[in-house]
Amino acid sequence: MKITLLGTGSSMADKNRAQMSILFEHKGEFNLLDIGSGALRRLMELEIDFKKIKRIFFTHFHVDHSSDFATLVQTMWLEDFSDTLEIYGPQNITQWYDAVFNGVYPYLKDKIKIKVNPLQLGDAIKFNGITVKTIKNKHGDTPSLAYLISFDDKRVLYSGDTVPTNEIIEAATGIDLLIHELAFPDSLKEKSTVHTVTSQMAEILEKANPKSVILVHIYPMWFAEQEHELETLQKHYSGNIIIGTDKQIINL
Repeated sequence: MKITLLGTGSSMADKNRAQMSILFEHKGEFNLLDIGSGALRRLMELEIDFKKIKRIFFTHFHVDHSSDFATLVQTMWLEDFSDTLEIYGPQNITQWYDAVFNGVYPYLKDKIKIKVNPLQLGDAIKFNGITVKTIKNKHGDTPSLAYLISFDDKRVLYSGDTVPTNEIIEAATGIDLLIHELAFPDSLKEKSTVHTVTSQMAEILEKANPKSVILVHIYPMWFAEQEHELETLQKHYSGNIIIGTDKQIINL
């Protein structure tokens, strides 16, 4: 499997980072995890044919994880996309979809074929030698999911936006690759009630001990204290720590 980090940024504007989006390619099929602002441009920069995208798995529907969806639909329509785009997400995906096409962008409604698939915890979607299973995360009161991707003998977990959960730690135990948000430094822990901070990430890594971790959805305030925050992580985890960057490619 080839994993490409299209966007690794946060809700804040960043000249070097698009908002969250991850492309995973397996046996010639392309699928997305989230599609925040700037994702489509990253696809163009990497010369990836967006018409090969088969599925999008949304963790939740905050704008920094979903705002390029309408842009993708419009571009697919203008480029004569003839396949069916399958989209998956938490139970409120139907409400969100209706708001997008019946409220905000009615001119895009039915321009391409889209299949909407609401998911519940524990659901497993199988396709092309891949199984994608929903895992419990917690992003305040926002309906949200994490995703465990299994293929061959490999496992990858994408946390989405979340505070630490026992379910993520359990699913990430011994995993090949954990892609986890790390939003803020510990100095902002008291203000961070819906995201993970460094000391919490250290605890996750110590308990789960994945082979590698990629840190994403990082706010500028974390980078201001990066050296100290990395030292905290390394005290608890001896594995491979990667600070995710846009257009970074990982082969598993």
